[in-house]
Amino acid sequence: MTRLYRLVTTLLTLAILVTACGGQPVAEDGATSPEEATSAEDSAEEVVESEAATGPTEASVDGICETGQRLFDHEMLMTEPVCIPDDPQRVVITWPLGMTSLLRADAPLVGASSLDTTIPQFPGWEDELGEIVDIGNPPNPETILTLDPDLIIGPSFFLQDEDAVANSGAIVAAEMWTAIAPTVVFDWQQHTWRETTDIIFDAAGKADAFDALMAELDERTSELASLIDNPADIELSMVNIGDGYIRSFAQYSPGGMIAEAIGFRRPEGQLLPVTFEEYIANPEAYPEFTSGGAFANVSLEQLDRVDGDFILVSGLFVGNEDNQTALDEVRDTPLWQTLDAVQNDNVHVSDVNFGGGDIGVMHAMLDELAEAFGVADQLSPNPYVSKAEIPMAMSE
Repeated sequence: MTRLYRLVTTLLTLAILVTACGGQPVAEDGATSPEEATSAEDSAEEVVESEAATGPTEASVDGICETGQRLFDHEMLMTEPVCIPDDPQRVVITWPLGMTSLLRADAPLVGASSLDTTIPQFPGWEDELGEIVDIGNPPNPETILTLDPDLIIGPSFFLQDEDAVANSGAIVAAEMWTAIAPTVVFDWQQHTWRETTDIIFDAAGKADAFDALMAELDERTSELASLIDNPADIELSMVNIGDGYIRSFAQYSPGGMIAEAIGFRRPEGQLLPVTFEEYIANPEAYPEFTSGGAFANVSLEQLDRVDGDFILVSGLFVGNEDNQTALDEVRDTPLWQTLDAVQNDNVHVSDVNFGGGDIGVMHAMLDELAEAFGVADQLSPNPYVSKAEIPMAMSE
């Protein structure tokens, strides 16, 4: 067992007891019991002395937030309001999406998950993404600790300690991660991708950039809608294929929301029959839908459910033999060959992950749709092919 691993383990244990400061969730009255505070502070001092460690263990003067911090609250926050840096300088995000958008906003990312799947989708960003350390998936606390972050952002399913989650839920797990740095844990399953992106940018201190980047995306989406002849007359089927799964996109998935904004019709079998709020209130009533209602599972025997006037297939196929084999298996299925879109050569295959909540990915989806419908040369350039400046008029 390494010295660093012992330090992480000790810090994660202490975090349950440490007072609400320096990134700890803050109770409504901003206080803890004197016994808990004294015990936590004494234990923390022992760790600092024995391991030469530094961390968010010093109690704040006013019991809320220290100078240079702000009390962060958000409807998607999985904990009590939390003290985070006003101007974070070393951010780790345990979420494999949104990196290019955060980098466009000059967020100081030092660590992130799943860079191996992000870089292939954004080859023009290889240099910028290459400067970020891959913290693993699930994230490795030892790796994160070596990065000395001053802010960690991520969804509850990434920021976890298996025993803590099993016994007490994600909030306890989040409290343990705050031993490394102030931590913002968001609820991703009960919100749309835009809301998820909102809390990430807000926590990173880039809320204004979020508004500008979303406005830019909406403008380009409207532009594509005007270039495609009568999208309301086109039934667009959206399918995600990978090793061991076939999934169709529901209307509340990231890609589904873009398709809806453009105005495409969607196959009825791919749509949630209720509103997003109704689904979230009772997801057990719709067991075929997964990932917060974003997808519907499809078997090889159910491929007729993915038919439409046009089929858009997404998945990470380049350099991934398992996913490519899964795609080939679908293509070789007799039922696939009977689909109208297949027989009319109206199938477009893309390596872009339309299921991920990422502004840059949504622009890539617009490119794929423009190419599929023959209007690529008329659509304005994708600002994520390489790092483009945020439009000043939008960011003001």
